[in-house]
Amino acid sequence: MKELIDKVAASLGLEETVAEKAVAIVLDLVKSHGPADESGALLAALPGAEALLARVDVGGAQRAEETSGIGGGLLGGALDALGSASPLGDASPLGDANPLASALTRFQAIGLNAGQAQSVGREVLGFARAEAGDDLVDRVVRAIPGLAGIV
Repeated sequence: MKELIDKVAASLGLEETVAEKAVAIVLDLVKSHGPADESGALLAALPGAEALLARVDVGGAQRAEETSGIGGGLLGGALDALGSASPLGDASPLGDANPLASALTRFQAIGLNAGQAQSVGREVLGFARAEAGDDLVDRVVRAIPGLAGIV
């Protein structure tokens, strides 16, 4: 994880503690909203992922309509569109919760904007592809509503 955290810090010009939290937010999104078996396998393939999640407080998940300032406006509409573009459609097991809105709220809480959050996601998933393989990462990404559209 140290290698990934250092890469995120360097590529985005972040302090190490912020990069560590940002990586943990992405890993928590995978763990909390991906299929349990596949997400577990993915995290197990990333040395230090579970330890990072145990050590770093990334905040709790929030329902999209409860997030401050996210539910409306241009950003809220974009997030809603991403969520509704899910291959799971209305049959999402997450109901009306938008995991991307929740993750974005947590990124904003550590001082990152949507573009930086997207960059972190790409870095983490690129690292995951190198460690766990494209097939597993693709299955997890497709299962999280809207994630495939932004990474």
